[in-house]
Amino acid sequence: MNARTIKRISEYISKPIVIFDLETTGAKPDEDEIVQFGGVRIEPNGTHEVFSFLCKPDKKIHPEAVKVHGITEAQLKSEKPFKHYSSQIDKFFKDADIAGFNIKVFDHVIIKRQMQNSGFMNTFENANIIDSYLIFLKDCPRNLGSAKKYYTGKPMENAHDALGDVLATSEILAEQLLEHKIDDVAEAIKKKEYITYDKKKQPILNFSKKHKGKLLKNVDVSFLKWVLTKDFPDDVKAIIKKYVK
Repeated sequence: MNARTIKRISEYISKPIVIFDLETTGAKPDEDEIVQFGGVRIEPNGTHEVFSFLCKPDKKIHPEAVKVHGITEAQLKSEKPFKHYSSQIDKFFKDADIAGFNIKVFDHVIIKRQMQNSGFMNTFENANIIDSYLIFLKDCPRNLGSAKKYYTGKPMENAHDALGDVLATSEILAEQLLEHKIDDVAEAIKKKEYITYDKKKQPILNFSKKHKGKLLKNVDVSFLKWVLTKDFPDDVKAIIKKYVK
């Protein structure tokens, strides 16, 4: 683990933080399971601990997932199940905030569900979630490799290896903490961004499989009207109303 990265992050935190990443059986956070965990726990005093493991899931690994991370069922045949590591994970995350790349809607959902299924109901009870992906979207909407290149000037190494992704995210977070005010970071992690903006400050829809990524002015009016009937935040509806004639 890069000593400079650890030192920089430790200077900005008042409680421990665990930066982690998962490789899984598929892309459905409410259904799929962990096949690899990688994490680093950083203390405010600058000390750190690295923890990673492979585990055998109860469900089959989707072929598309194998294409992404390269972990096959044959490789996991002799590995222990996730539950075997649950007490270690509970201790690893104890009293810490958590961080990662796109963890808020994926990694955190999966690991919280599997920990609860293993009998650990409160592992993340007091943890703040810092999602580097949400912060990165403010600067340059792309992927983890592009984020690392953007913030550190270095290419991505060991992509789609859980611990490799953790190391990259750690370097990104260290740079982000320097570049952004802490209040800006806190706001980014608390607020789900239904609408983002391009360089010309034009609003872009940030949800819906069909319309995500489109300028609001180019989204079907019928869809925008539908949004106005649903439980979206008032500030989001106020923006959308401007594009409904």
